Amino acid sequence: MFTSLKNYLKIICVLCAGLLFVSCGGTIDYGQELVTTADGLPTWQDIENGAQLPPPPIVVSGAAPVFVTSPDTQVVEGELYSYAIEVADIDVGDKLVVRAERLPGWLELISDSTNQLRLTGTPDKSDVGTHSIVLKVIDLSGFDTSQVFDLVVQAKPQVSPEPIQPPVGEYRVLVDTDIGHDPDDIQSLYRLAHYSDILKVEGIIASVSRNTEADIALLRQWIRTIRINVMRANGYPELMTQEALLANVRLGAKSLGGPGPGRASPGSNHIITSVQSAISKGDSRPLYILAWGPLTTVAQALHDSPEIAPYIRIYSIGSSNATADIASRNYIYNFMKSQYENLWWIENGSPLSNYRNTYIGIFFQGYQVGEWASQRFIDANIRGHGDAGDAFPTTVFSGLQEGDSPSMLYLLSPIVGGVGNVDIPTSESWGGQFIQYSSQTPNFYIDCCKTTTEAQATINKWRVKFLTDWKLRWDRYK
Repeated sequence: MFTSLKNYLKIICVLCAGLLFVSCGGTIDYGQELVTTADGLPTWQDIENGAQLPPPPIVVSGAAPVFVTSPDTQVVEGELYSYAIEVADIDVGDKLVVRAERLPGWLELISDSTNQLRLTGTPDKSDVGTHSIVLKVIDLSGFDTSQVFDLVVQAKPQVSPEPIQPPVGEYRVLVDTDIGHDPDDIQSLYRLAHYSDILKVEGIIASVSRNTEADIALLRQWIRTIRINVMRANGYPELMTQEALLANVRLGAKSLGGPGPGRASPGSNHIITSVQSAISKGDSRPLYILAWGPLTTVAQALHDSPEIAPYIRIYSIGSSNATADIASRNYIYNFMKSQYENLWWIENGSPLSNYRNTYIGIFFQGYQVGEWASQRFIDANIRGHGDAGDAFPTTVFSGLQEGDSPSMLYLLSPIVGGVGNVDIPTSESWGGQFIQYSSQTPNFYIDCCKTTTEAQATINKWRVKFLTDWKLRWDRYK
């Protein structure tokens, strides 16, 4: 009598769950069942006639088999998922069993026409979500290894054929950038100019970064390279002129460190005068300060003129920018707690959220297929759009990164995308979704959610929508 190895290993397994046998060399062996003899020894028998088959010669090391390949962990509804599985065992001639311990109904474990072991299937709309996958490989000696991963089925994005026409001159904006640290600030600078019909720029401040000096000359050079006047000449006069953007450039902090006497800069003074000018004109709109680098210059402005606090709203990209000048970051936080608890501040990548770094969602994961993949978006929709497109810089990490752009997408989202409310950071937005940190600081918001993946998904879920609109704006160069 033979006893199935399923009982020998005390593991429940049925063929319909996906059970395939492979040799150590990777060939698939059909018509055989792995069983044990009455003496409790594993062997093979013919499935049809029950005849015992001679075991292959094996040199047993006692080592478990392994999965050589790693799976893709994302697929879009309606598209084929295919994971070519390779396993290995150092025991020469060993037989390996690969099976699916846990699978959703739309996936199956098969051998294709080339004898390649493959996990494959096509999810539909009802399968959107996260699926837990467990695969196991077992050798003839009973040693096994599991491969466990989550497979995320993303909803197929709906692409609008035409951009929504926004109203003109919606927000007062001042950008504080550590331009020169890496190319992504320059990428975001392009977006700022391209949306300057909505984002009325009152200042662009070149401040120090964690490893480069403030570079006002570089900032001016790139504003010229964007050639925004070409778009204006092509029928979009509502965009700001190159001359207007250049006139608002200022030099910010030259060195990192908390604020204090004698540390004012043209940039920190410009923040103050921008607020005062609006007050004198009766303009009640807040000044949105978009901080793309350390908060050195912003902290100095609050130090020198704390009365501006009710008139500004800060959206900062934290993470390494926060740690680079933690003294300035903490000055603003303590200022809020002790002097003006109603300070409005979104800290994206806050130390208080364990740096869940929501902003990374703008370039990480989301729908990264075809022209919506980072480098391919540049090649398809930016290159060939005049000198400005050909000069557009890429990053080593992901091609298109623009990690500071969530600060702008937060403002653009309600107008261009019809999503969110700039007065309610807890609502959904292209620029991320956030939570109130404390009722004692009612306008201070940090990264939401339990995990980094969930926080970043509040941006990357909108990837195709915010890139579609930018793609159409790039066409304005033509």
